[in-house]
Amino acid sequence: YGEGKFDWSHGYPYLAVVLNFSQSWALYCLVQFYAVTKDKLASIKPLAKFLTFKSIIFLTWWQGIAVAFLFSTGIFKGS
Repeated sequence: YGEGKFDWSHGYPYLAVVLNFSQSWALYCLVQFYAVTKDKLASIKPLAKFLTFKSIIFLTWWQGIAVAFLFSTGIFKGS
């Protein structure tokens, strides 16, 4: 698996690509869901809430990828 290693001989970069695609697709589907139901849900104004919670998950994922990449390139040194 090689967690945090951006070497194509390990599974980590492949899983990172797949997970990034799946989270992007989930965010896209959430926006599509809102577009279809916005009139029925207008009284509770859910778009900001949906996007906030989904973006927390998405941005946390990207933060983990960025830190792993920085460690992999040697910019950050582990103890």
